Amino acid sequence: MRKTFTASLFLCCMAVAAPVLGEPSVGVSEQSKESRAFDKSDSRRKTLEQRLSEIKRQADTTTQSMDKSTADQLRRLHQAMQNRSIDIEIPLQSLFLDALFKLEDQKPCSDYWPLITSPAFPRDFGLSAEIKPGMIDQLKAQYLKEAASSNALISSVAADEDRLKYYIKSLSFYGCVIGQAFLYLQEDLFDLGVDVKGDSKGDISANLAFDDFMILSEGALKKALSNDFEGPVKALYDAITRDNSGCRFDGQVEKIRCGCNIVTLTGQAQLRALGRNVYGDGGYAGFVGKYRVSSGMSWQKAMETLESTTKASRFAKEVSNSKEALLAQGQNKEAVLLSKVAFESLLDAQSRISTGKPTM
Repeated sequence: MRKTFTASLFLCCMAVAAPVLGEPSVGVSEQSKESRAFDKSDSRRKTLEQRLSEIKRQADTTTQSMDKSTADQLRRLHQAMQNRSIDIEIPLQSLFLDALFKLEDQKPCSDYWPLITSPAFPRDFGLSAEIKPGMIDQLKAQYLKEAASSNALISSVAADEDRLKYYIKSLSFYGCVIGQAFLYLQEDLFDLGVDVKGDSKGDISANLAFDDFMILSEGALKKALSNDFEGPVKALYDAITRDNSGCRFDGQVEKIRCGCNIVTLTGQAQLRALGRNVYGDGGYAGFVGKYRVSSGMSWQKAMETLESTTKASRFAKEVSNSKEALLAQGQNKEAVLLSKVAFESLLDAQSRISTGKPTM
């Protein structure tokens, strides 16, 4: 069920990918640091290792013929990275729900509930006394209210329990996709040596520029959509989907408990399970918070700027082409790493030339 559900969403909706923050505290020039950012596949890792080595060699060659204006521009770009401040806040739900909304809006799929573009209400499950807009069946309204206050089974009011359980599974899937993407994004930031700090409120300050951050988040979401859940997210999802308990009211018509799951049927749906917020403003798969990133110079923008520089344009364009090829293959983290290594290699080579140190 999990693989079918995930594949349907990914294949149906990923035809157009949604677009997905200062300075790294740890450089990736050391081989041991770079190795963490490679995919576990030996062939992909070897290919990227070779490309990064070639990038460094090309950077050395490029800087040897670099004129003063290009060298000055390189230093200005580096200074812009050093001076950027963390000034953009992106709540966790906005980071991934915006992308999922675009996927839903582009091509709805029949294998899941389009809960972002078409959230459910009690009437969608036969839990409403509304006869037509503006007209309420008062007897049924009173009956539903009494059934809810006594925590009666929803089957006792002829509600569509199967449809409600399907909605709960859709909520759990979306919540766990966001939770898994959150974990993948954290791993990618660590692998790239980005300085990440968190506080007790769940606010995460990532020392990375917005453009590079969005590429990473897009890649994390794609990976979460195309792979099985892992670790705590898998355990949570499995517990939710295995629970076949009957559904009963939880004190309110809009609040239903189905075993370990409690769903609130409002405009902004909420799902809790096993004491954790699975979907909704309270958190996703138990994770909550917001990212704080920078609107300043990114590695991607720096390389794009160098494309217009005569003495470095060819090198920058080759890096850009390689980056786009990696993105097309879904290797977003590797694409960001490539831009990072390319810029830092140029800067390092230029520094060695300007100080008279030998080129390694």
